[in-house]
Amino acid sequence: VYYLLLGVAATLEVVRAFVKAVAKNEWTLFLKGDTMKYKKKPIVVEAFCWTGDENQLEDPAWIVEMIKSGTCEILTEERGYLGMDLKPRTCLAIKTLEGIHYALPGDYIIRGIKSEVYPCKPDIFKQTYEPI
Repeated sequence: VYYLLLGVAATLEVVRAFVKAVAKNEWTLFLKGDTMKYKKKPIVVEAFCWTGDENQLEDPAWIVEMIKSGTCEILTEERGYLGMDLKPRTCLAIKTLEGIHYALPGDYIIRGIKSEVYPCKPDIFKQTYEPI
């Protein structure tokens, strides 16, 4: 009887958690294996289109500081860039938590809500972001 009552109490806790989740519109946490569609939250990021200019005349101060600190590096053939037949032969190497990401001239460089920096191809950027 004790184990039966313990099982009923545990079941009631699960039911209570489910009811609370439904009330908060978080019931999807209980559905395992289901795929759902998601929409990005409206967040504001800083971004610019990288031109590949080594003088950085058009680059924002935050990326210039990252290059000075070594978090980003402009790589060219003359500076050891071993690109795979890329033209132009200039890229921006960005050190991230996931490894090094490379941007080519024309790619957008984004600084996210936690100051993380990453490249984005122009077509994806234009589909995902709009100026404010």
